[in-house]
Amino acid sequence: LFRDVLASFAALVPGERRAVVFGHSYGCPFSVALARTRPERVTTLILVAGGGPTPLAPPPNSQTKTGAKWVMALLRRILECKARGSHQKYNPRGKSLRFREAYDVPSYVLQHVMTGQIWPEGDAGFHRRVTVPTLLVYGMRDCLVSLVEECEMERTLPKSYLELVPGAGHAVMLDTPTILNTMTERFINKWTTKSKR
Repeated sequence: LFRDVLASFAALVPGERRAVVFGHSYGCPFSVALARTRPERVTTLILVAGGGPTPLAPPPNSQTKTGAKWVMALLRRILECKARGSHQKYNPRGKSLRFREAYDVPSYVLQHVMTGQIWPEGDAGFHRRVTVPTLLVYGMRDCLVSLVEECEMERTLPKSYLELVPGAGHAVMLDTPTILNTMTERFINKWTTKSKR
């Protein structure tokens, strides 16, 4: 997946052009890795509901969950999150992607996405070397990512700034689009102006 991200970036941001990279949830590790790989081409990072600076790892025993058993495990997680507002859990190898609601994709696609989360290098040391100005956005009603995780990310990334959105959940861009657009525009303008000086 990350090779696809690099190919897309090369195609959409050709030559010496620079870009703002925007990531949400599972897309945040890809955005951070892109900023580390192409630091001279990424001007700023916007990370929405990304969680803490930990490696990605498949859910425990994900290889053994197949067919109906795997689907039931996924549905149980969705219901737990909706009912109790539970936070994203960590296993010894890192954080695991969790789904808040049913998506209109086949179950085997979700299974491959979840079992394919292998990014052991994404620890705090990896994130400390990201020098791109980064805006972290967190919806206070997020049931997948905790505020503790976001604060840990803010402490780890050298040039990061955390913004809290009280009325938003995990999908900040859907819950409060105007607020997100305003804070994003201000952040980009601030760092674009500074870089021109």
